[in-house]
Amino acid sequence: MILPTKKNRMPGDRRIFEWVWMLLLVAVIIAVLLDKGRDIQGRAEFAAVQTTLGALRVSLVLEQMRVVSGGGHGTLAPTTNLPPPNPFAMLAKYPKNYAGEMSLADARALGNTLPRGTWSYDRKCPCIGYRPMNERQFAALSGGELIVFEIRSESAAETNAPPSILAAREPYWWFGELIQ
Repeated sequence: MILPTKKNRMPGDRRIFEWVWMLLLVAVIIAVLLDKGRDIQGRAEFAAVQTTLGALRVSLVLEQMRVVSGGGHGTLAPTTNLPPPNPFAMLAKYPKNYAGEMSLADARALGNTLPRGTWSYDRKCPCIGYRPMNERQFAALSGGELIVFEIRSESAAETNAPPSILAAREPYWWFGELIQ
């Protein structure tokens, strides 16, 4: 059995120094993991937004095709001046984060009370709005907090526009990608 002597005993200062380094290392690892977690959450939100926009575009195109082909009572007929229907109402079910119909001015005014990550529809515009949860990687040309897409019911053949009838009001970037 070896008895502790001054030569083989660790000084108390060195032990405290090692514990501080260990705690610092653990804190850095936790900070990096939290940052990566926020990044992954933001990318998942971006994917969900793109998926919802795709579903809304498909529902509007299907409604337009139904009306043009004379397959029922539609409100997207090019000869009427009626606003397009609420595209959320044409989905099989409303998204869980749909806040309802409200003007964009109300959505901006409710910025502190309207939960982040919610969709809304403005019948007067007609347009849809989304307030991102993760503002860290989101940028709008105007500096606003809302992503706004206008519903255009004009014919793509007349305007040489792509067949999509949901168009971004201004350029929006999320994680460096242009939202269209």
